[in-house]
Amino acid sequence: MRIRLNAISIFLVSLIIPGLRCVPIDDSTAGVLLAKRTNQSGKQLALQSTTDASKTHQVTVGKSLGKGEHGEVHAVTHHDIPTGGHGVVVKQFHANNKPEETKAEIDHLKQVGQLHATGKDEHGNTWAAMHEVQGKHLHDTAAYKHASEHEDEDKLHELKGHAMKLIGNTQLHHAEQHGLEHDDLKWSNVKFKEGKDAHGNPTLDSAHFVDWGKAKQAPAKQGPNNTYTAAQKDQIKKFEYHDNDTS
Repeated sequence: MRIRLNAISIFLVSLIIPGLRCVPIDDSTAGVLLAKRTNQSGKQLALQSTTDASKTHQVTVGKSLGKGEHGEVHAVTHHDIPTGGHGVVVKQFHANNKPEETKAEIDHLKQVGQLHATGKDEHGNTWAAMHEVQGKHLHDTAAYKHASEHEDEDKLHELKGHAMKLIGNTQLHHAEQHGLEHDDLKWSNVKFKEGKDAHGNPTLDSAHFVDWGKAKQAPAKQGPNNTYTAAQKDQIKKFEYHDNDTS
């Protein structure tokens, strides 16, 4: 017999079994346990520009957008960062991170052109203002919802195959242009820009990565004229998905 527990039943069981630890459950992550988000709305930050060390940018923190292994990302309600119209979000790195981990992620964000400014707040916590990656997670796209609503398994399989190709192309682009591989690719770390196919149906146009905390240096190019060989390209573009990988 299979027993399914929800947040309420876990809480009730914890009253009966001493020592059982309860953690909040966010249904939007299909059962994945998440740490509780913090309320930093209205917090004022003064962050140093990454392109001009003599400049300090003022940023007002908005609502929490999500909390991960290395930090928590927040919306921004006001800032004076020149971005050419692109959105900005801020990430507060966890205080218990290893310093080298925080520095590595900041360096990776700068390397891929997503970092605007960094600094510390009055408590010594490290913050980074970064480019807001546009797009939607696969399960939130119109193309995925359309196939799911029609229970079209063939279309879903085809869509995921197309998404994997887009992810591979983006991974190769970052390796060739920035010398980095993301190295933590899963559906929740990829956003897709949407479009329409020749018949006017929703489709996926391009893939874009978030959360560069585990990125690594791309391999040295072994092809002629400082290029990747076909085998290297295939390896860099390789991405295997799992249907239960929503975290």
